[in-house]
Formats: sequence, structure tokens, C-alpha cells
Amino acid sequence: MVTHQFEELEKEKKEKEFKKRKVEQLDKLSSAEVVKPKKQSTLKATFSKQDCSKVDQLWGRAFYANGLSFRLAKDPHFKAAVAAIASFGESYPGPPSVDKLRTTILEREKQFYWDGLASFQESLQLTGATITNDRWSNVRRRPLLNQFVVSPKGEMFLKAVNTGGETKDVAYIAGQLIDCIREVGADSVIQVVIDSATVCKAAGRLVEQEFSWITWTPCTPHCLDLLLEDVGKLPWVAEVVAEVKAVVKFITNHHRSQALFHGKSALDLLKLGDTRFATNFIMLDRMLEVREALQELVVDREWREWNGKSNHSDDRDEVRDYVLRSRFWKNLEEVLALTKGMVALLRECDRGVPIAGKVYVVMFNCGQELEALRDDTSEYYPGIKVFAQKYAQVHAIWEKRWEMLHSDTHAAGYVLDSEYQSPDNRQHSNVKVMRGFHNIVEKLLPDIEDQVKAIE
Repeated sequence: MVTHQFEELEKEKKEKEFKKRKVEQLDKLSSAEVVKPKKQSTLKATFSKQDCSKVDQLWGRAFYANGLSFRLAKDPHFKAAVAAIASFGESYPGPPSVDKLRTTILEREKQFYWDGLASFQESLQLTGATITNDRWSNVRRRPLLNQFVVSPKGEMFLKAVNTGGETKDVAYIAGQLIDCIREVGADSVIQVVIDSATVCKAAGRLVEQEFSWITWTPCTPHCLDLLLEDVGKLPWVAEVVAEVKAVVKFITNHHRSQALFHGKSALDLLKLGDTRFATNFIMLDRMLEVREALQELVVDREWREWNGKSNHSDDRDEVRDYVLRSRFWKNLEEVLALTKGMVALLRECDRGVPIAGKVYVVMFNCGQELEALRDDTSEYYPGIKVFAQKYAQVHAIWEKRWEMLHSDTHAAGYVLDSEYQSPDNRQHSNVKVMRGFHNIVEKLLPDIEDQVKAIE
């Protein structure tokens, strides 16, 4: 009996061990199955990387063969199209045909933008609109007047008018502006911004007479460019600009001198732009940035050997004289110190952000900085003291152009700009600023009670 029970227990024990081993084997098999896909996944990832590299190469070939801009790779519309292809899958037949692109797809896209423009125009009732224009010449050299509508929501190209054969007098310019205002909707327009030339100023006044709530504002970048152009005409400033131009021209006009310069500097020398005089001062600023590189260049052995074999020794000696002359750099620093704030404001205008309220502050600070340079108290340019005669010349130009630029719009912007709401700015104690603010309020809000509320 006992022997039988012992045998039963032994049998149960063996069965338990057998089941245990079976479970362990199953666990091993299941774990192997889990690991196996990982190996396959890694292998797949390896092939994916190889395939991705091939696809990248095909993309690159398409860019290079068609002369496509590399910026296209960052374009959100281009990225959206590529993502849509990937989402569609292998069944997508490929890019649309040329016929589709120039017919049905183009028509749908035009409708898409017209719908967006309709929404933009509806928003003008709430935000108000600015009418502005830009004179240009097309590829056939025909003079064009491009008309735009601007609001906090963005900008909209309205139309281009061929002005060939027209006399651009006060009546013509005012007529073009009035036509645009009526096309957009006069109730939605609160401002026109055009050049500050005498004829444009008179045209702006005619628009204000026609629509009492609309304000003419001179174009800030245009006024600043005229300001810098006037400064550039001063003989001592023109001399500095001419000397810098000579250095830039000599180095950039020869392959060998460019190569030697790039061996000393990671920055390029900048040439003049075609549209704005302000690029002169940007060129001067870059010249000061690469001062050490230029001074190392003109005393370098390879530079001397190259110039010894060339036929332009006179230009070489002139460049070397400029770069090693301390007075050359002193004059350069002086000009840049006097114009730095003006150039900075011009650059700020090109950022495409609201700046009407900041124009007043920056221009006022420019005047303060000019005085500090005269008195040798500048925090930004310690050690630079501008002679009284030079200060007087630049300050007179600054004052003249600031008088041309300043408008009620800038005054109102200064009062309302959230950046300048601290008591330190004291806009409310500035008679000229508050008069401009009140003028804008009275134009936009004919009701006395509304004016009082706005001012309070």
C-alpha cells in the first residue's frame, strides 16, 4: 500500500517536471518568436536606409537637372505635396500632366485663392485697410504702378497700371489712389502710404480732402533712404564711401585676391545694391567687420608675390594704403556711428511687422545719439567723438527728413504701442505726439462721445 502511494507520488512528480520543462520550452519558443521579428525589422530598416538614399539621389537629380532652387525643399506647399504622395501609396500614378497643370488644376488653384481673397476683403471691415503702391518697370521696360492693399491679415496685390505716356502729376497720382480706394471699399480704407516726393504729398492731401477719415502717410523706407542719400552726399562721407568701394572693387574683381581674402575671412565683402542708397552703409559695416582679415591680407607674402607679377600695382598700393591707414578706419567708424540707428530702422521696416509706433521712438533716439557722439558721451560708441561741424551737418539732414517723415499716424502708433506704455515714455506730456493722436481719433471717430472714450 505504502509502496503504491510512493509510486503514485513519484509519477506525479515526474509529470510536474515534464510539464515544467514543456512550459520552459514553450517560453523559449515564444521568446524566440518575439526576437525574430526584431532581427527582421533591423534588416528591413537597413534596406529602408539604402532605399531612402536612392530616393534622395533621385530627388537631387531632379533638382539639379531642372535648375530648381534649393529653397524649394523647405517650401511648405512642396512638402505637403510630397506627404500627400506618400499617404496615397504606390497606386498614385505620379505628378499630374502638363495639360492638367496648365488647365484644370490652375483653375481650381485660382478659385482657391479668390476664395481666400474674398475672406481677406471681408476682414477689412473690421481691421481697416492701407492702400499703397510701388513704381516699377517690367522686362520690356514699361513703367508700371503696382497697387496693393495691406491689413493686419496680410497683403493683397490689387492691380498693375501701365503708366507709359502718362504725366505723373498730382491729379493723375491722386486719381489712381482714389480708384483703388473705391475698388476696395472706401469705408474700409483708413490710410494711404506712398512716396514723400512733393507731387505724392500733394496727391495724398487730395485723397484726404475726398475722404475725410483717410490719412496720408509718407513711406518710411523711402524717407530713410533719402536721409541716408543726403548724408552720403556730404564730401567727407562720400570720400569714405569711395575709398571703401575701391577696396571692395579691387579684391572682388580678381579671382586670386578673392581666394587669398577668403583664406583670411569667412565673411564676404559686400557690393552695392541697385535699389537703395542704404546699401552703401551696409557695405561699410561689413568692411569694418573684416578689418583684421584685410590688414592681414595686404601684408601677406602670397599677396605681395601675386601683386608683384600683376599689372595693377597702382590699385594694389592704393588698397594697401587705405587698409593700413588708421585714419581710414577712424573715418569709417565715425560714419557708421552717425548712421547706425537710421540703417537699423530701415532694416526693421523690411521685416514686415507693425512698426508705426516704433518709428517715432527710434528716430528720436537717433537724434539723441547724434548729440551724444558730438559730446563724446555715447554708450554705444565709446571713444568716438564727432567734430561739431560734422555733427551739425548730419543733424540738420536728420531733422529735415524727420520733419518730412513724421505724421499723425506715427504719433498715434507711439501712444498706442504696448511696448511704450510705461510712465517713463511720457507720451501724454508730448504736445506734438498727443496732437497727432487726437487728429487720428477725430478722423476715424466723428462722434464726440466715441472720441472721448478712445482718448480716455
